[in-house]
Amino acid sequence: MAGPRRRPRPEPHAAPLADDADACARQAVAVALRKALLLPLDDLLAVVREFLNPHVSRSGLDRCLRRHGAANLRALKPKEPKPAHGTFKAYDPGYLHIDIKYLPQMADEDRRRYLFVAIDRATQWVFLRIYPAQTAANARRFLRDLDRGAAPMKITRMLTDQAIGTPLMEWMAPAPGIAMCHIGCRQSHQ
Repeated sequence: MAGPRRRPRPEPHAAPLADDADACARQAVAVALRKALLLPLDDLLAVVREFLNPHVSRSGLDRCLRRHGAANLRALKPKEPKPAHGTFKAYDPGYLHIDIKYLPQMADEDRRRYLFVAIDRATQWVFLRIYPAQTAANARRFLRDLDRGAAPMKITRMLTDQAIGTPLMEWMAPAPGIAMCHIGCRQSHQ
């Protein structure tokens, strides 16, 4: 069995880019290259060894970059501006989003209930009803109550993400002048 692998003995630390009179200029060039080209340390080391100082060590170059505040490549990269949080599209009152949600079954109940909800996108006005079942009759009753004066504004558009064939979609036959649309569709149904 072979013995443990030994690392080669490191070379003695060399000066960052040499100790001659041009050392400051070479360091400035290396730092400028790092900032302008955003090169990783090993790539920058190859460039510096090829054109500035063939005897520079990797650790010496790293120390030089640290002294000049150019060691962290991620910090040097230009930060992409975060997109400003846009406002929601402005809607006129009467644009209702209608949905049905399952309510969790409580310990004192024998079955789950359903929340029918309509939310006006402009005013955030909410109309809700809780029914024992998700049936066409309950969908009709919810829409009838909503249409018969529960809404403080004139309903102009109803939007839902309920799938075609669910009770709400089957009975969302809007009154004249009210547009209806499923979230997945691209056209309004008058």
